[in-house]
Amino acid sequence: MATFPVCSAACPPAGLGGCSAGRRPGRRHAGPADPAAQCEGLRVCRHTSPQENKAPLPQTSKQSCRPRWRWCQRAAGVRRVGMNQVAGLDNPIWTALTSVQAPLAETFGALKRFTPAVAPFCAVRHAGDSVAGADGVRAGETVYFVGAFPALPDNWTVVQEAAILQMVYGGEAYAPVGGGAMRVLDEGDFPDVLALTGLVYPEYFRPRTASLGNYIGIHDGGKLVAMAGQRFKPQGYREISAVCTHPGYAGRGYGRQLIGRQVRDIAAEGAIPFLHVGEANPKARALYEKLGFVMRIRIPFLKLVT
Repeated sequence: MATFPVCSAACPPAGLGGCSAGRRPGRRHAGPADPAAQCEGLRVCRHTSPQENKAPLPQTSKQSCRPRWRWCQRAAGVRRVGMNQVAGLDNPIWTALTSVQAPLAETFGALKRFTPAVAPFCAVRHAGDSVAGADGVRAGETVYFVGAFPALPDNWTVVQEAAILQMVYGGEAYAPVGGGAMRVLDEGDFPDVLALTGLVYPEYFRPRTASLGNYIGIHDGGKLVAMAGQRFKPQGYREISAVCTHPGYAGRGYGRQLIGRQVRDIAAEGAIPFLHVGEANPKARALYEKLGFVMRIRIPFLKLVT
């Protein structure tokens, strides 16, 4: 049974505005059933899942696509990803440390963690796993879990337990990229990265966090004034993180520009961007939604001192 594409071949590959023919983005268009033929030049297209279609839908622009399905064009065809069926993102740190970022993992029984100089994040495979005797966590160290929590030893103190929003990119095209000059940050930039994150993003950064790679910055007269990077890297996904701007440069659209660059770079690798944002940060959530991200789940977050 045919599925009807959302965007025509005339849609521009950059920007989130949608179709140059004036059709609303995210709506079904009448036309050929072949997504590759209809969405030439697009990197991410929306289509309904054939499994969800029990009967053909009429070819009309008024029929809305089901937004939880994303079709990603590849040279060999079209790959479908169901956003509500990505179990690995329910426990993103564990998934990252057992796939792409396994070389950065330290393992102590049921506990896995990033090397302390890289990131203060730990994970267990299943909620309630015992981490008693996990000598890889130093006494008095502050660590974080996202997703599954272990059974906590008596000497570990909970500082904060909350839920954060996990958002996955679902735009039809790359986010717009323009404005200030951007460049990839390297080891020579690490002191400036630590200085900037110390101002606006101090809790999660460590001396070697930027070595996770893919950090992009904007400079003004040699001064790093804005940046964004990639942190957790579960197989097939990349988390956009550390989106921050120096307070003296706020309001210039640097965050939007950097997120757009990260979306473009991640899509070029054949992966899907996602990110996390606090429930108490509606301004950031609104920005991410404008850039094409959609909420997937509320995910548990735990900060504790060991």
